[in-house]
Amino acid sequence: MQKTPLTPEQLEDCKRLNAIFKSMKSSLGLSQESVGHMLGISQGAVSQILTGKNQITLDKAELFAKILGVPVEAFSPTLAAKINRLAQNVSPDTFEYAGILKPGRTPVTGEAVLGVNGMIEFLKEHHGWLNIHSADPDAFVLLVRGDSLWPRVKSGEFLVIEPNTPIEPGDDVLVELVSGERLIRQVSLIREDEYQFVSIAGDNRPFTTQSAQIQSVQFISAIVKRSRYTKN
Repeated sequence: MQKTPLTPEQLEDCKRLNAIFKSMKSSLGLSQESVGHMLGISQGAVSQILTGKNQITLDKAELFAKILGVPVEAFSPTLAAKINRLAQNVSPDTFEYAGILKPGRTPVTGEAVLGVNGMIEFLKEHHGWLNIHSADPDAFVLLVRGDSLWPRVKSGEFLVIEPNTPIEPGDDVLVELVSGERLIRQVSLIREDEYQFVSIAGDNRPFTTQSAQIQSVQFISAIVKRSRYTKN
C-alpha cells in the first residue's frame, strides 16, 4: 500500500520530536521499544515516526508529550493548535476523534456485535445519523455491541469508518478478511506482503496475516458516544 508522503511541516515535526527523544532518553531511561510499549505500537512504528516515515497523529502527539514531559508545541506547534481548538470546542466526554471537529452528519449503516478480541460475530442493519463531519464522502458509522474492546470501546458507542483515508501504523482500523471475517484492530506493522495487527484494548497477542488474505483495511477516525446519534 502506497503511503502519502509527509509534508515539509510534518517532517520538521518528526525531526524536532526525534531530537527531543534523543536528548532525554538517557535521563528518562527510555528506548524506542519502551516508548512503543507505552504508545501501544511496535518499536518499528516508533522508529518510523521519529525518522519521518510516518506522521505524528494527534493522539500519538499527546502521548509522546506526556512520556517526554514536554508540551506538544515543543515539537509540533500545528498539532498543539489543533488540540487546543478541540479542547475549547468539544466536551471531553463526548467522543475520541482523530482530527478537527467540523459541522456535518455521517450515516449509521450497521450494528457490529463483537465476539472475542474484537472479532465481529455478525452485522445487523441499523439506520440513523451521527452528528459528526467526515471529509471522506464514503464514510459510514457502525454501532458497537459487546465488551471485548472495553475500556477503549464501550458497548453502545459508535465507530466512524473512513474507507478512503490512508492507513499507517498506529491507526485503529476495521479489517475485513477474504474469508469474510471482520475484526477491529490497531495496525502495528505494514509490509509489502503482510500486515500485523494488535488489539486496541491491549489484551492479546499480535495477529499477522498475508496481504493476500485481506479484503480491506479501513481507517477508524472516531469513537463516538451516543449523545451525537439521531434517528433522522
